[in-house]
Amino acid sequence: MTDQLHRIVTGIVWGVILVGAGLIAWQLITPATASQTPIIVTAPTVPVHDAHAETLDEQPDTPLSQVFYITGAVNVPGVYAFETQHDVRVVDVVLRAGGLSADADATAINLAATIDDATHVHVPSRMDTIAQPVPARIPEQDTSALVNLNTASVAELTELPGVGPALAQRIIDYREQHGAYTSLADLDAVSGVGQSLLEKISAHVEF
Repeated sequence: MTDQLHRIVTGIVWGVILVGAGLIAWQLITPATASQTPIIVTAPTVPVHDAHAETLDEQPDTPLSQVFYITGAVNVPGVYAFETQHDVRVVDVVLRAGGLSADADATAINLAATIDDATHVHVPSRMDTIAQPVPARIPEQDTSALVNLNTASVAELTELPGVGPALAQRIIDYREQHGAYTSLADLDAVSGVGQSLLEKISAHVEF
C-alpha cells in the first residue's frame, strides 16, 4: 500500500513538472515565431502638387490682337488685324496687303523691322522719292565793289560796315607804318578792330 501511494505521488509530481516544462517551452517559442512575422504598413497616398501645371493653367496661351494700317505702294492697302503672341514685322503686313505693287520702292523701307500695335506702315513708291532741291546758285562776288585795304582812302574805308572816319584813319596809319596788309589777321592789330568787326567786313575787302 505504501509503495503504491509512493508511485502515485511520484507520477503526479512528474506530471506537474512536465506540464510546467511544456508551458515554459511554449512561451519561449511563441515570441520568436511572432517576431519573424513581417508587419506591413501601407502609407496613405499623398497627391502631388504640380506648381508648373497650375501656372500654365492660370496663364493660357491666348493670342494677342494687333492691328496695323498700311498705305502706299501695296496691292491692297488698308487695316489688318493679327492674332498672335509673336512679333509682327513690316513684311508680314505687306504680305497681308497683297504684297508690294509694281512701283514700290522696296529699298526705302525696312521690311524686316518689327512694329508695335496700331502702327501706320507706309510703303513709298519710286515716284514718292522727293528730289533733293538744287541749291540756289551763289552769285559770283562782284570784285569791283570790294575795298582794297592797301589802297583805300578814308572815304572808301568808311563804306565798310562798322568803320567810321577815325578807325579808317587808323587803318591807313597802320598800313603806312607797317606795310601792306596781307590778311585780316594783320588788320586785327589795328586799335579798335576786333573779331566782330572782322566778321562784318570779311566779305567786303581785298588785299
